[in-house]
Amino acid sequence: MPREFYTRLWSTLLNGDVYIGIIKNRAKDGSTYYLRSVIAPIHSPARESVEYISIAIDVTELFLRMEQIARQTTDSLTGLPNRQQLTEDLAVEGVQSLALLNIKRFRAINESYGYETGDMLLRQFAHKLNTLVSTAKIYRVSGDEFALLFDEGSESDVRSELGRIINHLESEPFDLSGTSLNVDLLVAYARSENNLRMKCDMALHYAKVNHLSFIDFNRNVEIENELKQAKETTALIQHAIKHKRIIAFGQKIFNTRDNSFKIETLMRLVTPSGEILTPYRFLEQSKIAGLYEKMTLQMLAYVFDYFKGNQAVFSVNLTFEDIVNNDVTAFFFNSIEKYALQGRIIIELVETEQIDAAHSETGRFIERAKALGCRISIDDFGSGYSNFNYLVSIGVDYLKIDGSLIQNIDTDPNAFITVKAIVSLAQAMGIEIVAEFVHSQSVMERVVSLGIEFMQGYHLHEPEPLETLLL
Repeated sequence: MPREFYTRLWSTLLNGDVYIGIIKNRAKDGSTYYLRSVIAPIHSPARESVEYISIAIDVTELFLRMEQIARQTTDSLTGLPNRQQLTEDLAVEGVQSLALLNIKRFRAINESYGYETGDMLLRQFAHKLNTLVSTAKIYRVSGDEFALLFDEGSESDVRSELGRIINHLESEPFDLSGTSLNVDLLVAYARSENNLRMKCDMALHYAKVNHLSFIDFNRNVEIENELKQAKETTALIQHAIKHKRIIAFGQKIFNTRDNSFKIETLMRLVTPSGEILTPYRFLEQSKIAGLYEKMTLQMLAYVFDYFKGNQAVFSVNLTFEDIVNNDVTAFFFNSIEKYALQGRIIIELVETEQIDAAHSETGRFIERAKALGCRISIDDFGSGYSNFNYLVSIGVDYLKIDGSLIQNIDTDPNAFITVKAIVSLAQAMGIEIVAEFVHSQSVMERVVSLGIEFMQGYHLHEPEPLETLLL
């Protein structure tokens, strides 16, 4: 124990009072143990202290457990409470205010000055927060993100203090071993009795996407609407999965030479009221909510169960996330063999840089798919990322030109020239072309004039339930 402890201890005893407290001791072998001690003076008839009696209980195990808990809830770099501690503190009932402070471009600081300088900045940032904050608890919740939790004070007082803190942090440079750095902050704030962390996280994400420096969840109607919509959409997805209401529609892809067709299967969600939703309404939220894999598996099961009873050729849409998901690919390939669907499936891959960058994973999937008679189509080609090199390397059979080019091909000369160039190169490589979004007679005539063999769009056929498509 420090010298000051013994000064206070003896001051208490010499005043004739009883001391009660925890004393940290060292054993002969050098180990530490803790005693909860009661020390009382024994007085003479003249009220003088003549001796002392002490009773102690060993509480070492309790202290070791407390130290272990403290390590689990403390950030080792800054000494601040960490994300876990914040989660526990947010469980307290009542109105609280939370601010998340993100250091902008912190990764660039690490890369330009080194990780030691980055760590030094984080420690200094934590120290400055400690000197500036008077009514909030401070946390380090991730690499470059700190949190301030205010559990008392009016909203105006909290916002005033927060503004003062931000202004000081951004206006005064940090001295990092001779390097002077100013920081810019991205701050999200929310005040609520519940879901405070989630609301602040949503506000921070919204601020990053919209390039804002400060955002207040409670004063931004758009974020609140997004939160409400996200909850409703997640509930719809969960209900659909539980009641097997993830189904498939089909749209015909016509061969212009003989009017035969293939079928592209399209995911749909049936709401409790019977409304049919397209992926535009729910797909992104399914990924955020961690439900995307379950939807994909239910969709594939629906499609395979339908086509096992006929001889139609059909396509399924798979993303990069699907082809690197072992559960999805195992179900996909097992179903082909189980239902003897070899030679009847076209896999439509969304064309992205991920597909190209992860060539080894893509290649293994395509190799196995082709061994089972599947053909490969690249969807939405020309909408953004376009690389003809990997089309050859992965053995593409079909190239589906993005609808944004096809829909204006009859009125936009640039769109026509772009499509013509894509068609010319694809034909030279022996790749079949599919034009999607053929929505009018004039667009169809333009497509035919370029020698495109396959067409798809509302002018030719609107998506409909699989059950009625082949009647």
